[in-house]
Amino acid sequence: MPVGPLSAAETAKLLWSLPHVDRHADTGARADRVWRVVGGHPRSLEYLDALLGQGHGRFDDITDRLTRAVTTRLGPDAATTWLAQRRTLDAALAHTVTLAADDVLLGDHLRHLATIPGATDMLIAISVYREPVSAVAPGLDAGLLDALVGSSLVHHDAERELVFMHRWTAIELHRCLGPDVDPLLLAHRAAAEYWQQRDGDLHALTEARHHLLAAGDLDAAATVTRTISRRLERTGAWDQAAVLIHDTLRWLPGEAAYFGDYIHQLGTLAHRLGDYAEAEQRYRQALAIFEQRGEQSNRASTYLVLGMLAHDRGGYSEAEQRYRQALVIFEQLDNRANLASTHHQLGALAKERGDYDEAERQYLRSLAIEEELGNEAGAAVTDHELGNLALRRGDYAEAERRNRQSMAIFERVGDLDGLGAGHQLAGMVAHHQHDYAEAEHRYEQARAIRERIGDQRGLAGTHHQLGLLAQDRGDHAEAERCYRRSLAIEERLGNQAGIATNLSQLGTLCAATDRTGEAAGFHLRAVLIRATIDTTQASVDLERLAEVRAAIGAESLARIGAQVLGHDGYLAVAKLVDAHEAEAA
Repeated sequence: MPVGPLSAAETAKLLWSLPHVDRHADTGARADRVWRVVGGHPRSLEYLDALLGQGHGRFDDITDRLTRAVTTRLGPDAATTWLAQRRTLDAALAHTVTLAADDVLLGDHLRHLATIPGATDMLIAISVYREPVSAVAPGLDAGLLDALVGSSLVHHDAERELVFMHRWTAIELHRCLGPDVDPLLLAHRAAAEYWQQRDGDLHALTEARHHLLAAGDLDAAATVTRTISRRLERTGAWDQAAVLIHDTLRWLPGEAAYFGDYIHQLGTLAHRLGDYAEAEQRYRQALAIFEQRGEQSNRASTYLVLGMLAHDRGGYSEAEQRYRQALVIFEQLDNRANLASTHHQLGALAKERGDYDEAERQYLRSLAIEEELGNEAGAAVTDHELGNLALRRGDYAEAERRNRQSMAIFERVGDLDGLGAGHQLAGMVAHHQHDYAEAEHRYEQARAIRERIGDQRGLAGTHHQLGLLAQDRGDHAEAERCYRRSLAIEERLGNQAGIATNLSQLGTLCAATDRTGEAAGFHLRAVLIRATIDTTQASVDLERLAEVRAAIGAESLARIGAQVLGHDGYLAVAKLVDAHEAEAA
């Protein structure tokens, strides 16, 4: 009576007694891989050990049996050389698969199962799964299970009611099928159905995608991929999402419905990861596709993200132009969800320009639509920004309330990007109320999340906040280190507004430490940038430069200005300083 393969736990115990395998399968993950690939057949495991030992098994009979098997395949001369090779675990596993197929008499088992109605079909159905599945999965018949287990080709975990075929068995079975791929295609479609009926987690969707691709159903695979990539993006797994999309674009036809959407999403991911040049290239590529296809909603969505990109670079006028372009189309289409997003971005822009009343109006429009649509995650993002706005107005209780509401939702939906922003806002509220310990704790939580997900723009903001905290604590050296870290990221991103913010703060820090000349240089550079990006924040630097000029004299400031900005650049800034002083008088 045939003996079935060992379970994973039984296999792990046997591996400890196989010296060569034990040395290579030195982690739980590697031991599990041995079980999944080679299976729990003791002789297969003995062969694996002997191959890793350059042909020498634990027992003489194993060495002799292996030598005969290889000699039968390769001949005596080639067999000696082949067995003496040094092998990695991967190579040994691959070679063991081939040898084991002969040893367990796969062909004989298949001929026997062919005499049992439905047994071969069920064997094929099990063979396409990459991991144990329910014994009642599509295409499986519990009445045939004993026959398959008895053949030793299928493993049955009776306690958990799972069935599994080791990969070497599946590979050899598929080879035996020859050119007849129809049974495999049907099995992959059934397997895709099985995984799509699961609870919809990322793992189940990933397995469904694998089987849909194997079945040649590219449209369905693209649809599942879209769901996976969006979930990965929402949970901060931006690198994983990009890898998945690049893989998808290798096989997705250019005329496919989702092709432009994937290009657009690659732009969004690059944008999130701080690669603004790549983001712009992808957005413009997607825009060309959408314009060619006449896809108005997608075209407007691309205007919106191009506006966000310009916004992040400090190009506020271009950002507003793009937002307005998107708004017109979304209003024509009555696209409520994207109207909410556009009003949100117009609110963010007004906030950066210092127009808090307009910012609030736009945010509340966005929030009303999100609540109307029942979009809890979108409402949480806007709620967070209303909290940020309340902080700027000095209403700490409202800022904390809004932030607490939004973070509860971010936590529930797994939005790491939102959680990072929430911790930073909580730190800023604590900071403004002089609770420096709580502020530092929250900033560090924000930094950890942003480093984990690769949020470069957010990370620059966190370093800046840590610099402000260190400066308020009197640790000027640490403050300068933090500002310079933030500045380096903003310069890499090309974020002009962020660059100016850090330059201005470095100027303030230098002035506080009696480094007047350096302070002037930083404020001069900040003013020149801020004068071009439509922001009210330049007044801070103009005030500081007026103070420096009064302290060191106009000639000294002019000399520093010419060194930092060039003669013409300094003259332009000097006129702004004069105008500021005249207005103040």
